[in-house]
Amino acid sequence: MATSSLRLRAIPFRDEVGDFIRAHDEIYIVEMNTDGQLRQLLQIEYPHEAGRLRSLRKNDGLPLTASWIADGVRRKERG
Repeated sequence: MATSSLRLRAIPFRDEVGDFIRAHDEIYIVEMNTDGQLRQLLQIEYPHEAGRLRSLRKNDGLPLTASWIADGVRRKERG
């Protein structure tokens, strides 16, 4: 599965965040919280792109792993 990534480091979002979102069909936001706060902020900032934003959330106290992220994307793609 081919992927691209962008690491967000600050808010307000820089221009390349919007460029990245517009350049991709689906965006998976990987978050370590229950509420999907980053996805909500991106939806507010880029309302026309909101339908393509998907949240992968984890909040069990353990670190994120590449396999957890890959499995989450595969589940959402099948779902």
